[in-house]
Amino acid sequence: MDRQKPSRSGTELMLDLARLLKAAVRIARAAAVAGLPGAAAAAVKETLPFLVKLAVGILIFLIAVPMVIFTALPNIFFEYESSDTKSVCPYDATGHDHRRRLHGPWRNSSVPRGNPVGTRIAPG
Repeated sequence: MDRQKPSRSGTELMLDLARLLKAAVRIARAAAVAGLPGAAAAAVKETLPFLVKLAVGILIFLIAVPMVIFTALPNIFFEYESSDTKSVCPYDATGHDHRRRLHGPWRNSSVPRGNPVGTRIAPG
């Protein structure tokens, strides 16, 4: 059985027609008062909610599509593995070794608490 799209009631159609006629009257009134630029401004004012929704949709599209293209698709096409693989783990361990050599262990009890820059500058 084919499902049909629910039709709109006669009241809804009349309300839409009334809104459309009201907008057309406003545009015609603006055209009579200010000419073509006034009609254009009135038309933009009548369609502003739609234009804002359209602009937001385009902006989201322009942000989301490049994110998917540059982040997800290379992983899908080239089958990059996770960072737990054996080829990545040595690099991670090397990074930790470099950090330990440069900065020492995480908790070094011989370093005084407080501001290290202030303790070096202050005479004492």
